[in-house]
Amino acid sequence: MLIYYSIFIFWLGVLSLKKMYEDIKKVKIKVKSKIYFVTAGIPLILVMGLRNISVGTDTIRYHFHYQFNTFRSAEPLYSHFTIFLNNLGVSFQTFLLINSFIVITAISLLYYKYSKNILLSYYLHVTIGLFTMSMTGLRQTLAVSLTVFAFIALMENKKILYFAISVAAYFIHNSAIIFLVVFFIRKIKLDRKKALLIYMGAVIVFVMKNYLVNIVLAIVPSRYLIYLQNAANINPLVIIVSAAIPLASLLFWPKFQESKEKNVFSTLYLMSCMNLVINILAIDINLIERLTYYFIVYITVLIPNVIDQIKQKDYRIVVYLASVVLPFVQFLLATPGGSLGIDNYKFFWN
Repeated sequence: MLIYYSIFIFWLGVLSLKKMYEDIKKVKIKVKSKIYFVTAGIPLILVMGLRNISVGTDTIRYHFHYQFNTFRSAEPLYSHFTIFLNNLGVSFQTFLLINSFIVITAISLLYYKYSKNILLSYYLHVTIGLFTMSMTGLRQTLAVSLTVFAFIALMENKKILYFAISVAAYFIHNSAIIFLVVFFIRKIKLDRKKALLIYMGAVIVFVMKNYLVNIVLAIVPSRYLIYLQNAANINPLVIIVSAAIPLASLLFWPKFQESKEKNVFSTLYLMSCMNLVINILAIDINLIERLTYYFIVYITVLIPNVIDQIKQKDYRIVVYLASVVLPFVQFLLATPGGSLGIDNYKFFWN
């Protein structure tokens, strides 16, 4: 765990140096400054890409399949990608670096375009976001990264590109099919009242979950049923956090100056509600919580954007501190001994 704490301390140092520089030069570095891609993005690429294959419960399995050019007929694009690299003589360690570069490039582009506080988004990416999954679930993380590119294309109204990338993501990991729902919610523009109704609907899912679970199990392909039919041991803290994020968005619902900004914020909010619904269903459906990774990425954008819209300074400080402390507590409680197996970090040379 020391390596992750070191990253947090490094980022704290970056903020301290930023403050010192601003005081000396009497200038303010923007929270969207590209310097954060160097100070935050590159360390994450190195930590992800230089890890030992013992880090992450599935990494060693991916290493085996990479060595022997295993082919998955249901999800062929990932297989073609890895076989191509392997045949070129690319080592598995280099493949981990390539995979890490793609993941961080995707989220970095998302943060640059839409986050109001890029460094906070990176921090949330590690503590409550995609980071832990990206250290073990290589194939799904790659699919999620492609859907991030698809999301950006969709928000820029490039529909053909969105569908093309989404299809590619599906043939890397079939779970990416869930991301097609974003196409239908992207034009919804919410005010506080409509957002409250949607939130209430998401919470009601908890009461109706037994009925909804039967529907989900009826439509899931049979090859996945073996993974879904056992009850999952989902951390209650995950549900509390996933419920608190859209609730906080409601409490501090912003007033928008531009229609495009309102559209993006509404889409991010809807995706946070979908994250909550999936986590509720995950109480009774094993592994379905992995679908949250297609939406949790955008929560790391939603939170800074909510904070940015809070006009009262005291409220903004309290919410900012809560957005730092509570995700860290979740990371601290969930990561050591967690099922993803990333706590005992080693570099590849160890």
